[in-house]
Amino acid sequence: MALVLSWNEILMEYSDAIRTKKSSTLFQLRRKILKNNWLIKLVDDCVFVLKNGYDEQEANVLYEQGYSLVQDLPDREQYLKQIYRVQTEAKILIVLQNQYNIEYKTLNPVGAPPQTRSMVDYEKELRILSKFMGYSIRSHQITTMEFVSILNAYLEYSETLKEAENE
Repeated sequence: MALVLSWNEILMEYSDAIRTKKSSTLFQLRRKILKNNWLIKLVDDCVFVLKNGYDEQEANVLYEQGYSLVQDLPDREQYLKQIYRVQTEAKILIVLQNQYNIEYKTLNPVGAPPQTRSMVDYEKELRILSKFMGYSIRSHQITTMEFVSILNAYLEYSETLKEAENE
């Protein structure tokens, strides 16, 4: 899970660097979805263990995540009531997950074709950016930040042209 979160962090940094609002929003939503999924699984696992018997480490994990403290009580019914209280508190995670999923699907509809790109697409993009810059951009000689800087300049220029056409 840490690798997935790290990869999403890299993608978010790239998205922020190229300054496209939609992609940034999608990555932020995706990150929230992944984190929320992780939290749902964490709570579920802790609750499962606690239902089978008290475990101080699991109780502390839940407490550190902001849930009610589960204590080892001699009365089994009172002990289970604490666990059910945590489960009730955690239901907000499901509500949040549904909201995040709806937002994500609104911005990235299921019926939309997947946005996969081939090497040819990247080469075409480099040719367009090379023409825009007035010199040849070599894919193996450019850093990501240089590429992002050129792409931002191109996007700003394109936006200026669109605004001029609309006036």
